[in-house]
Parts: sequence; C-alpha cells; structure tokens
Amino acid sequence: NVADAVRIVDAGEADVGLVALALVRERRSTIVDASLHEPIRQTAVLTARGSGNAAAKAFIDLLTSPAGVAVLRDYGFVVDER
Repeated sequence: NVADAVRIVDAGEADVGLVALALVRERRSTIVDASLHEPIRQTAVLTARGSGNAAAKAFIDLLTSPAGVAVLRDYGFVVDER
C-alpha cells in the first residue's frame, strides 16, 4: 500500500520510498526522471452499475472539468486531453 510506504519512510523505518508525487508534496522528495520508467497510468471510469449514481457521475464530471484537471496537474499528474 502506497500510504504505508510513506508512513514507513516518515517513521524512519526505511531510508527511501518510491511513491507518487501527489502523496509527498509537503515532504522532501526527488522526482525520478520520466525517461527512466514507463508511464504510470491511472484511469477514472464510470461502470455500468455506477452510471445511474448521480454522485459518481458528478465526481467524474469534476475530474474532467477544467477545475478538476487543474487540481490534478497541481498535484503532479499529467492529464491526457481526450
């Protein structure tokens, strides 16, 4: 679990950890050059079962809105403009 990796490093139980930039914005960190690894892709989906869920639809709409994209970028995510 990525949150556990952050906790373990914060507690001094490990010298380093490799986690998403979004989880360590307020901590001392080094960004790994993107040319050294394959892209790490994350996707938001609305399942057929969730398609009738207004809150789920609103969340997807928020993520894909200009404001949502700006927040994702602010946290270090590269947003695919599809």
